[in-house]
Amino acid sequence: TVEHVLSALWGMGITDAHLRLTGPEVPMLDGSALPFASALASAGLRTLGQGPAAVVREPIHISVGPARIDALPPDPGAPPALRL
Repeated sequence: TVEHVLSALWGMGITDAHLRLTGPEVPMLDGSALPFASALASAGLRTLGQGPAAVVREPIHISVGPARIDALPPDPGAPPALRL
């Protein structure tokens, strides 16, 4: 599920990624983030630039019908970011 992909990204400290889905939903695999983290690591990670292009300073919430997306400020307790 998408939560496992997002967990893998978060756990690896990846803040920027371009992911392409070629089916109706993210595959379940073994029910953990490990297969996604392994695939991300084997894809080859690289650091981009010296800093973020934009920083969210206040929460942003966008809703369209039942869909919602939230952008939140960085968590100061989060691990250092690795940008993909």
